[in-house]
Amino acid sequence: VVVVSREGSKIADGFVASTRSSTSHDFVLIQCEDESPLYVTPEHKIYVPCKKEWMRASEITTTCNILQPNNKSKKVIDVHTVSDQTARKVHALTVTTTCYFANNILISND
Repeated sequence: VVVVSREGSKIADGFVASTRSSTSHDFVLIQCEDESPLYVTPEHKIYVPCKKEWMRASEITTTCNILQPNNKSKKVIDVHTVSDQTARKVHALTVTTTCYFANNILISND
C-alpha cells in the first residue's frame, strides 16, 4: 500500500498508523485496464479525476477514470457488486495522510 496526501498534484509520503477489522457481505469489484481487480466495500471513497471528486465505490461506473500513483488516470473496464451469503473479514487502514493507493487506485476511508 502506498500512502499519500493529495493536494492538487502534490503527493507526499505517509504511513499506516493502525488497522481495524470488521465483516461485510457486499463488495464492489473495480477493474482498470492492465491492473489487478480491487475489491472494496461499497462505501469506500475512490478519487475520480475527471469529476475532481471522491465517489463511493458503489457509484463508480465504466465511464470513470481512476487516478494512478504516477498521477495519470486509467479507464475502469469493469465494475460490479459482489454479494456473499457468508460475511468476509475486511480491513480498514488508518493512515497519517488523507488517502492511499491500493492496487494502484487512490482510496480514502473518510
